[in-house]
Amino acid sequence: TLTADASGNTMTVEPSTNPDFKSALAINNNVWSDVAYGNGNYVAVARGDGANRAMYSTDAINWTVTATTPDNAWYSVTYGELPDGTKRFVAVSINGTNQVMYSTDAINWLPATSANTTNTSWSSVTYGNGRFVAVANAGAIPAMYSTNGIDWVLANSTTPIPVQPWGSITYGDGKFVAVAGNGTNRVMWSADGNEWQLVAVPEINWLGVAYGNGKYVATGWKAAMYSDDAIEWTLAAGIEENSWYGVTYGDGTFVAVSNDGTNRVMYSADGINWNPASAAEAINWTNVTYGGGK
Repeated sequence: TLTADASGNTMTVEPSTNPDFKSALAINNNVWSDVAYGNGNYVAVARGDGANRAMYSTDAINWTVTATTPDNAWYSVTYGELPDGTKRFVAVSINGTNQVMYSTDAINWLPATSANTTNTSWSSVTYGNGRFVAVANAGAIPAMYSTNGIDWVLANSTTPIPVQPWGSITYGDGKFVAVAGNGTNRVMWSADGNEWQLVAVPEINWLGVAYGNGKYVATGWKAAMYSDDAIEWTLAAGIEENSWYGVTYGDGTFVAVSNDGTNRVMYSADGINWNPASAAEAINWTNVTYGGGK
């Protein structure tokens, strides 16, 4: 397939494969907010009610619920393999005293204290370059980092981080990149999770961000955008007018999911040209990940 990039240069892009999603029983009818893959396990966390706010699976089909400590509204989960060989899932919450929990086996979870629990709602966490980094959708200093997922430090950036709903963060090509739902600068990036740079982008409610194939891709309300460096961003054309909450990259394809619309999945090989696809069910899909061939 021949297409043109933002500068008008012709390039060759291999076509993506239409992701064929199938339904799986979640065992517990909770509000599952995020999913991650690592060390042979898929792990999902919930921000809803109930004692079991995490579940895990080795095949993404058969799931087992597990209790979390404590029963917070868990918004995001990630997986990291630390330089010392430790493998760890880490989840963050928008409420509670212990707004972080971690697990080495996807089954047993232990609480940890975030760097700041005063009016701070930690909404997204990722791993890269030997550290976990989280952002918040509320709080005086809405970013923190950790080298082990347990002990956290608030970001002390010389460029003040604006207090706005930072809803998603990713890592790729040496940069942590976060997107926000409002504000003048709705993208920020950092090499270490501590020092941040702000970027002005189209003022759209940006909800998800991912990295792959040499590009950062963000999705949001009726829109998607892409960047080679996390600094200069370009809107993608032809996006269905859905609320695209989550986006990921795997097996040569970006995939985004939505909580509304007729086609609640879209996919792209390059982050520029997108194709619609049907979800397994027309429900509120909020996040997506890739791992283990799925």
